[in-house]
Amino acid sequence: MIVLYILLLPYYVLSYFILKPLARFILRNEIKYDKELLEQTRQLKSRLHGENEQLKEDVIEFNRRLDRIKYIITQNKDKTCEISLTEKGEIVVITYDRNNVFDYIKIFGENSNHPYYDCQVALHTFGNDLKIVDFSSYRPGFGYGKTLLNFTFNKAKRSKFKRVYGDLSYMDKGGFNRLVPFYESFGFTCTLFEDTNQTIIGKIEMDLAE
Repeated sequence: MIVLYILLLPYYVLSYFILKPLARFILRNEIKYDKELLEQTRQLKSRLHGENEQLKEDVIEFNRRLDRIKYIITQNKDKTCEISLTEKGEIVVITYDRNNVFDYIKIFGENSNHPYYDCQVALHTFGNDLKIVDFSSYRPGFGYGKTLLNFTFNKAKRSKFKRVYGDLSYMDKGGFNRLVPFYESFGFTCTLFEDTNQTIIGKIEMDLAE
């Protein structure tokens, strides 16, 4: 019997000090791996769900923008419509009369919802001169005005106009701190009259270089 115990002793030693610890080590690592895999799967599922929801929102937004452009073109089917981009990368539709470009030129932004226009310039021609009769914007700060005037001046240059000018009205006096630098950024010379009791209290003018 003693001999049997002696013979089994290596097995007990191997089992207790090596095999069992090794088995526990392997089991702990498998449990840890399974937990990590489960957490990675959960994170992936969460990310895919978020990407799917974002994709749905992107499709809705794309359809909204497309419907906006369709609406603009449909409402102006008797006008010439041109597509352009603002400096911020927004798609805009610019419309004008088919027979007279230099009458009313309007701009509509894809991200806007205004039913009429986002910005408009009213014009009148005098020989080789082009006068800005009125300039109005429903949504300042979105780049519509700059895009619209750049479009207008490029059209004017191609039509051989030599000068563009306009009046500064007393009604706009409160916005001169913004309006005057805006015109000057295009190259206009802005002059304010000393007599502020008049309706017209200033003027803008710019030569259209070739």
